[in-house]
Amino acid sequence: MRNLLYTIVLILLPNLVLAQTNSENYIKNITYKVETVNGKHKAGTTTNLDPKDVITGVTYYSGLGRPKQSIVKQAGGGKEDIITPIVYDNLGRQVKNYLPMARSNSSLNYEAQNNQFFTNLEAYYVNTFPEDLNMSSPNPYSETVFEASPLNRVLEQASPGKDWAVNSSNTIKFVYQTNAFVSGNPNNVRQFSVTHPSNNTEKTQLAFQDYYPAGQLYKTITKDENWKLNQQHEKDHTTEEFKNKQGQVILKRTYDKNKLHDTYYVYDDFGNLTYVMPPEASSQITNSGAISSTVLDELCYVYHYDHRNRLIEKKIPGKGWEFIVYDTLDRPVLTQDANLRIQNDWLFTKYDVHGRVVYTGKYHFVPPGSEQNSGRKKLQEIITAQGANNHEVRAQKTIDGVVLNHSNNIVPKDNIEIYTISYYDTYPSDITGASSGGEFNNPNSVIINGKTVQTVTNTKTLPTGNRVRVLGTEKWITTASYFDDKARPIYAVSINNYLNTLDAIIVAYDFVGNVLETKNTHKKTNQPTIITINKFSYDHAGRLLTEKQKINNTPEELITKNAYDELGQLIAKNVGGVEAAPLQVVNYTYNIRGWLKQINDVDALGADLFGFGINYNTSDYGAQKLFNGNISETVWKTKSITTIPNGSHSRVETELKRAYAYGYDALNRIKSGAYLEENTQANNRDGLYNLKGVDYDKNGNIIELSRSGSDDLGNKLLQMDALTYSYKGNQLTGVTELGNKQYGFSERTTAQTIDYVYDGNGNMIKDRNKDIYQINYNHLNLPTYIYFDFNNNGLKDSENGITYIYDATGNKLEKLVLDNNEPTRTKYAGNFIYEEKANDEELKFFSHSEGYVEPNNLGNFDYIYQYKDHLGNIRLSYKNTGSVSTKVLEIVEENNYYPFGLKHKGYNGFKSSTNIALKRKFGGKEYQDELGLGWYDVSARNYDPALGRWMNLDPLAEKMRRHSPYNYAFNNPIYFVDPDGMAPLANDCCGGWNPVSGIGDGIARAFESASNKVISFLGLDKIEPVLEASGDATLGLQAGFNIKAGAVGVDVDVNAINFELVSGQADLTDPLSPDSYTGDHIGKNGDAKFSHSIGATADVVGYPVVGGDISATYRSEGDATVDGGLYFVAPLTKTKSRSGGSNTSSMNVPNGPSSDAKTGKQDNFYGVNIGAGATLGLGLNVNLKIGINVND
Repeated sequence: MRNLLYTIVLILLPNLVLAQTNSENYIKNITYKVETVNGKHKAGTTTNLDPKDVITGVTYYSGLGRPKQSIVKQAGGGKEDIITPIVYDNLGRQVKNYLPMARSNSSLNYEAQNNQFFTNLEAYYVNTFPEDLNMSSPNPYSETVFEASPLNRVLEQASPGKDWAVNSSNTIKFVYQTNAFVSGNPNNVRQFSVTHPSNNTEKTQLAFQDYYPAGQLYKTITKDENWKLNQQHEKDHTTEEFKNKQGQVILKRTYDKNKLHDTYYVYDDFGNLTYVMPPEASSQITNSGAISSTVLDELCYVYHYDHRNRLIEKKIPGKGWEFIVYDTLDRPVLTQDANLRIQNDWLFTKYDVHGRVVYTGKYHFVPPGSEQNSGRKKLQEIITAQGANNHEVRAQKTIDGVVLNHSNNIVPKDNIEIYTISYYDTYPSDITGASSGGEFNNPNSVIINGKTVQTVTNTKTLPTGNRVRVLGTEKWITTASYFDDKARPIYAVSINNYLNTLDAIIVAYDFVGNVLETKNTHKKTNQPTIITINKFSYDHAGRLLTEKQKINNTPEELITKNAYDELGQLIAKNVGGVEAAPLQVVNYTYNIRGWLKQINDVDALGADLFGFGINYNTSDYGAQKLFNGNISETVWKTKSITTIPNGSHSRVETELKRAYAYGYDALNRIKSGAYLEENTQANNRDGLYNLKGVDYDKNGNIIELSRSGSDDLGNKLLQMDALTYSYKGNQLTGVTELGNKQYGFSERTTAQTIDYVYDGNGNMIKDRNKDIYQINYNHLNLPTYIYFDFNNNGLKDSENGITYIYDATGNKLEKLVLDNNEPTRTKYAGNFIYEEKANDEELKFFSHSEGYVEPNNLGNFDYIYQYKDHLGNIRLSYKNTGSVSTKVLEIVEENNYYPFGLKHKGYNGFKSSTNIALKRKFGGKEYQDELGLGWYDVSARNYDPALGRWMNLDPLAEKMRRHSPYNYAFNNPIYFVDPDGMAPLANDCCGGWNPVSGIGDGIARAFESASNKVISFLGLDKIEPVLEASGDATLGLQAGFNIKAGAVGVDVDVNAINFELVSGQADLTDPLSPDSYTGDHIGKNGDAKFSHSIGATADVVGYPVVGGDISATYRSEGDATVDGGLYFVAPLTKTKSRSGGSNTSSMNVPNGPSSDAKTGKQDNFYGVNIGAGATLGLGLNVNLKIGINVND
């Protein structure tokens, strides 16, 4: 009997009848993109639906109920159908996973998967990617080799392309063994245990038991795609993971030149992770198994738990002890770190009856004199004694001079300073009263996109508003949000009493939730009002097609117009000007794995101002070919002029090609970057900007680094930097410079003293090489004051310094630079940046998705556009100085960088503008060069590109414990980016086959944003990461994950979501089989791939944060559609637009979770939850859940 299943209500009309093969089992999906009445447009009930108004697909099934083919109708860039075959071997396993293929007809008929079908598919890919496939035996599929046993364990994983085919030697390989024991062998696995003195579970001691006898541990060896059979060091590019019989990871072992890099994990008798010894600590364990207290303190992670297995104390390397107090529902309500402890302060969080955060702040508590741990025990007793009285209710109350609409019934009640206030369900007077009348006063409806939209009065469960204190002041930022009948935020207003600004945004959506238009009104005292209107259009498959912007009464400007190939992959982008005459056309090419190869053609720029190329498994400049996603070479060319010194003469070059050839160690850390330059005359400039001789300790702290370079005139400096680093634990204490002290890194002190000093939270507070006398930090570990000692007399310089002002969520509001008693204030009003000198304040710029806008001398605005590389580094800025019809493009600035981000000198120094917007460079972040500071402000931390290190400890250090919490981008700054100083992420170029650019990454980052706000203080037993997928095929989500099959036997390919797989294991259960598959780290730094699974859980060691509001942000890094299931529920003061830049239409929506929203908290789930009907750009109906469960 044939089965026809529809996943949504389907009304069959003649104009929508799409043939499918009735002789086959199938499930058909139709997602309506417009609202309908009786199958016709609701707006005009006589108007029939057009095929573009729906997304239709079908998945065919075999008689065994297995999906065997999926088709998405007109999903290609030219409205081609996209068909994906699904094949099995004789044992029912998906050995080969084929890439999709486009076809021109739109019948949705099943195509017999015979020899001709696969011949056509192979021919398509051979023609599209001739360099990546063997014409005689093409492999446009990934392939899995299974063990010939009932366990079906994966032995080898191959990827599309001849260089990654089975038997190519460039596949991922797995070996399954047990541990060995040979007396005296350093490869033996140590066995540690945890003891509790006086049977007190809150105190621990680490004890070495012995070495594990042979055969007592499961051992899994993973060999990455760069591993070779006869390589010089046989164990390089391998990861060994040892688990005990309880499934706990005991040891992770990696190699560099066959040297062990061990990370040990030690558990107490209750299964709690209690000690983690990273590689540098493990290397200092003696032969007898002893580890010194100094090593434990400086290099190890230590956790203490109470009798309820709640994490109550933790010690992170380089940071003092942190304490946590819980209420009777096991929610963290008080936390204290080392810096807070000096002042007897705690951060508190209060909840409402539904468990939502209602307000947070600081609590001053002097502990009893007899208690040694800052009063944690006493506070825990007090909180526990409250029993069921553990939430606040709505009631107007004045606390510490602040009027709010929450009660103050639970501890702490006194000696508190409120930082944030969140409201749900209704609109209390302290947020509506902050509005300034007119269109900003509690609107019942809004008008946008030519339509009037009513705001709903039933706002139960919705986050209606919030207030955030400006730290160190009595000023507040107050936000109110209003919603439509689908619980989507359509209007928000935010009042900043510190900067005297008012921002209001109105949002229009289409039926499925795509943003069609935003109207952003920005007002600032004594400044003209700025109204920006952004309009978005989408193609037939829901992908972003155009973005246009209008400022006040100026003509509308094209920001971007995208074009997609037959598989939906972004191939071109028109930027700037108008649709008929864009300023630049940016073209993209990829290899068969979806990895970005080119941004424009470096060898044929034509009208393009910038071209950029990337090599991986190929080499044009002498680098070693790489196969695991690492980048072997980059090459670039700009339409700029370079003046090259040549003795007493100089010459001018245009369109000069430049390149880097990179070298890495076996742990994927960069070792060298050889600079090459196109030679048009005899004098050779190769090596002019080399990075070389980079060496690391076992935690990844840089111990040596050398650079060549040039002076400001371009004269070669063979040894610009020759740096040697000194450490105490992971903390840098000194740098010795044997190169040129004027350029690159500058060593200002040669005395045998400590150059760098840190506070109890691991923040650098003194830098003698920059004459920094002292740095003060707030409770968010953000710098508030930087004092200098330019006179070298051991005293603060009263005429020079930098002051920062933040709100309580860490947003920077103001920077005051005092330079020889001359003050300059930079004011950060969300997306609008002002500068004040001599009491004269002016708007300097505001961002759009492809660059920024600056006021001109005519009272209007100029659009500046930017080319960025694969890492988001700003390489070239330009503008049109001509007219719409006769464009004249002027290069405003050019930037090129060493690995780790130091800018090249001697060329690309030209600037046609002095706008402070040009301070945004490496990673698109603000370079702070005032008073010689030389830091990048990367939101959560500050980064020094001359040293290649952070100045502050990683807030998410526990997610990356095998790495130093101060290293940048896992020491692979060519592949990884760190967008906010919290955790490295894989760049957008190497995320896998990505027909819907940015969607997977957007969801992955939405998950990251939600999770990172939650993860900080709950115990391991309270955290359960979630990755669930079901529904029908949705093409091309491999940037963050990939759903490849149908509703039964969905394949989930977890690729870019490396932040959730940090502990190195994920247990996946196949619902079609009683067997389970446990995946290990594949690739590098936690990337993993899984198949044959619907559900997935992974061990994550991280703990939910206290004192901050739970929130989630949708940030799409690619040119992707906004999927219909993700709603803004967080203060999006700076999001990513669909083109990867800052979004001027960012929406300020209150902090806090919403049970109805698609991101944020749902019951005990934090993350992204997409229900049936979400289309994800190309897709069919999909259920997708990525996040973490917090178990009460």
